Order: sequence, then structure tokens, then C-alpha cells
Amino acid sequence: MKLQCDQCNCTFNINELTEIKKEVFNEDVERHYIDCPNCKQKYTTHYENDAIKKLTTEIRLLQKKAPLKVKQKNKLNRLRKKVRMLSDTLRMEVESNES
Repeated sequence: MKLQCDQCNCTFNINELTEIKKEVFNEDVERHYIDCPNCKQKYTTHYENDAIKKLTTEIRLLQKKAPLKVKQKNKLNRLRKKVRMLSDTLRMEVESNES
């Protein structure tokens, strides 16, 4: 996937970037981001807190149990939805506090 930097207009392929960096905002919120290879402008990939980390660990454990039974698939889908919802909420909270 190609991305054009808002700062320097450099176009780069985010799939070729090998390093996703992270910085800690407070005790449990981490910002994961990539840098523009030209000017180092930061682009956020996602935010994580302890609750999201716990759920993603649970998702990984379930995925390792393949093939999954129907109840396990349903649980996996519920966990993924919950992670998306929590991630969206966390992103809005963090970014509204930055402005």
C-alpha cells in the first residue's frame, strides 16, 4: 500500500517498511507508528492499552487452536469486534486530547 507524506510529498510503500515504532503516552497507552523514510513525519498505525493487549493475546491463543469449533469462531469474532471498538474509542480519546 502506497502512502504520500503530507509533509514532504514523498511516496513510499508502507509494506516495505520493516519497523513499526512505539511511544508511551501515559501508564498504559502506546502509540504505534511508522515514519516517512524521507522526512521522518510520524503516521499512527494504532493505539494500544492494557485491555486491548489482553484481548489480542486471547485472540492469538484462539487462532492457534485451528481448526476452530463454532463456539470458538463466534468468540473470536466477538473479541475482534471488541478490539476494533476499543481501538476506535482509544484513538478518539487520545487524538482529541492532543488538539
